[in-house]
Amino acid sequence: MKCLILISSILLGSISTYAQSSLPEYKSRVRELNTDFKVKAKQLRRDYDTQRRDAHDSEQDALEEVFWKNKLLIRKEKKRFKRELKSNPFYEYQFSDFVVNHQKVLNTKEPIEDDLIIEENELIASAQMHLGVPYRYGGSDRSGFDCSGFVQHVFNKAGFSLPRTSSEQSKSGKKVSLKELEPGDLIFFSHRGIKIDHVGIVTSTSGDQIEMIHSSSSSGIVITNVSQSSYWRKRLRKARRIS
Repeated sequence: MKCLILISSILLGSISTYAQSSLPEYKSRVRELNTDFKVKAKQLRRDYDTQRRDAHDSEQDALEEVFWKNKLLIRKEKKRFKRELKSNPFYEYQFSDFVVNHQKVLNTKEPIEDDLIIEENELIASAQMHLGVPYRYGGSDRSGFDCSGFVQHVFNKAGFSLPRTSSEQSKSGKKVSLKELEPGDLIFFSHRGIKIDHVGIVTSTSGDQIEMIHSSSSSGIVITNVSQSSYWRKRLRKARRIS
């Protein structure tokens, strides 16, 4: 029995020592990953800007869509690589080549395939392509969005026609209980009283947790956990389902 206890203690000590020794390595690899991601993102932006300068007006939309799909791809890869590094700090990661090369789109006019959208919910995937776009009051394109301009843009791309303001959008579709929310539903907020003045798109629900993607005046297009934010939670007023 004493022998077994001794062996167990040695094994546990070894595991603990490994965990402690691997923590600095993990932090170092995460810093490396963040640097590589920034390099990849800058490369993507340079490629896009170069191709856009030479593109005809009719090709601009295709180039822009490719750019945002590529940006979404490398964001998802970065998250996956970070998870892998957490379990194995010596994991060798490598970012994928871009989904579709911009020049290929220009030369062949090849259509962008729907299966390039990685998320199961295409509307959510389309919305996520805009992560990081800045906030702009009255904005309704990728140079900057306000909250309702962003929602209108995403739903228009999906084939739905929505009004321009959050107040008007809160009357579209059908009413849905906050307990029955699904990805793609719209949730509405009021900063003062009951007048609707902000809108977001539900990206996920799990138990009592609600996440939304929206255009924040302070951060641009971001994903926010409404349930964990006292600011947004107490201002949430209603939800609508567009179908």
